Amino acid sequence: MVGGERLTLEAGEYAVVRVIDTALLRDTWTWLLGHWLANSGRREKNAPEFERFSSISETGAPIGPVEIWIPLEPFLSD
Repeated sequence: MVGGERLTLEAGEYAVVRVIDTALLRDTWTWLLGHWLANSGRREKNAPEFERFSSISETGAPIGPVEIWIPLEPFLSD
């Protein structure tokens, strides 16, 4: 594997957002963690967040689209 890291993650639920314009990647992360997660009624699981993309430019920037994956705690049953 060149230029990346391979992770083995345990199964679970993730919020997944596809970002077409990589120029919006930072703003999307900020919105997801600052607004969406706070208002979703969900909690982030103590596990790695990650981005999934199929290629990287010569400068090291991801080439879109990019998926943002945020691990979620399971819903608690009443």
